[in-house]
Amino acid sequence: MEQPHSCEEVVHGHHCAGPTNIRPFHVDIPDEKLADLRRRIAATRWPSAELVTDSSQGVQSKMLQKLAHYWEKEHDWRRVEKKLNALPQFSTTIDGLDIHFIHVKSRHKDAMPLHHHARLARVGHRDARRDRSAHGPDCVRRRC
Repeated sequence: MEQPHSCEEVVHGHHCAGPTNIRPFHVDIPDEKLADLRRRIAATRWPSAELVTDSSQGVQSKMLQKLAHYWEKEHDWRRVEKKLNALPQFSTTIDGLDIHFIHVKSRHKDAMPLHHHARLARVGHRDARRDRSAHGPDCVRRRC
């Protein structure tokens, strides 16, 4: 696993004050924490039905209940954990904040760095290891 060499490499051109300590990162959530999460989801007190039939007042309760059911009964955290741990992950501290990142270099010298994006956070729905730069410099904007 190739480790980034500097904070500059991690945040691509931003100033990093102080010494940089880049550490390997491994996801390992204890079973007790997952069981506690499922218990808390199961204990959710749901409000009465909305007064509107659309999402004009926010996410519909029925949709949230489906999502909660998925996280409580169906989500396979260990499968996602395994996918994440197959990637070269690191953490560092920048401006007093712990930053977690996946460091994968493109095989293309002019590739645009890919920073965190909400779409990529859904590891279960998209293969984060795919080299997006193989599709050209505008790949991220085109959702390829």
